[in-house]
Amino acid sequence: MGRRILVIQPAFLGDAVLATSLVETLRAAEPDAVISLLVRKEAASLFDGHPFLDRVWAWDRGGSVLRKYARLLKLARAVRAARYDAVLNIHRHGSSAWIALRSGAETVGFSSAPIGRLFTHRVEHAWGDGTHEIERNAALLRALGVRLDRVNGPKLYPPEMGERTAGAIVLAPGSVWATKRWPAEKWVELAGKLKVERPGAEILWMGGPADRLMLEKASREAGAGRVVAGEFSLLESAGVMARAALVISGDSAPLHLASAVDAPTLGVFCSTTEAFGFGPTSVRSAVVEVLPDQLACKPCGMHGRAACPLRHFKCGQDLGSEKVFEAAQQLLAS
Repeated sequence: MGRRILVIQPAFLGDAVLATSLVETLRAAEPDAVISLLVRKEAASLFDGHPFLDRVWAWDRGGSVLRKYARLLKLARAVRAARYDAVLNIHRHGSSAWIALRSGAETVGFSSAPIGRLFTHRVEHAWGDGTHEIERNAALLRALGVRLDRVNGPKLYPPEMGERTAGAIVLAPGSVWATKRWPAEKWVELAGKLKVERPGAEILWMGGPADRLMLEKASREAGAGRVVAGEFSLLESAGVMARAALVISGDSAPLHLASAVDAPTLGVFCSTTEAFGFGPTSVRSAVVEVLPDQLACKPCGMHGRAACPLRHFKCGQDLGSEKVFEAAQQLLAS
């Protein structure tokens, strides 16, 4: 049996998916390693039946501050009792750094994390230079002394979804952040163009239960597509994407779900930019965006925002549906 290693990434769903790149890369470099993953509760089901994970820790970060930190204390004690040899903390927050430091193991993390100076090994974290997140995360493995021949992409292991949705074009317009959402009317225009040019392909509007009303409205206005919002689990949604002809998503979790099953993927970026390192990693993939050198206010932050700070949202409004449609056509043709 090899080293017992815990990977910590309790950030948003897409970040948890990207963390699987580190799991895949570590498994290839150290086949005997016993790997565990700690994610937020909402993401835990993505790893059901994962062949390379010995254990998945689910951190419930909801509720009152008192309950949240009571669960944090309990989780930290349980992690310590598991006696890991090494803990890799991808998350750059004080709470996850504290779990790592309380583990009693050799620790690796980004120096920008609160109390990150206390890690056994520290790695600098830089944004905006075009380095992909999976490469940034892989630097933690190198700091731990893992010899890497290559950095593998993120990967999930969804169930086989059969023929029901095979060959569909998946549209995933939702996001937690308003400035990451390409305007709804643009999605409607795009769906109309796809309906005309690809009459034999089913269009699936995909999202969570909270997206249903938005997706149903877009589907009606486009006169095209079927809404699937909550019908599938997260892992089943990845299974649908695995058989899709194309997945079109904003800079959000569905983009990374599609990458993790190597689906043809098109990313539509608004206030953020591909240069931050969160673009799709599928073999057949592309990103469309208004480039930062074409818009002085872009990017307006490392993450999305609740509203455009300048109230014009040009990063979304100036990105025409024709440009996205052309990129989609090229991926479909390939």
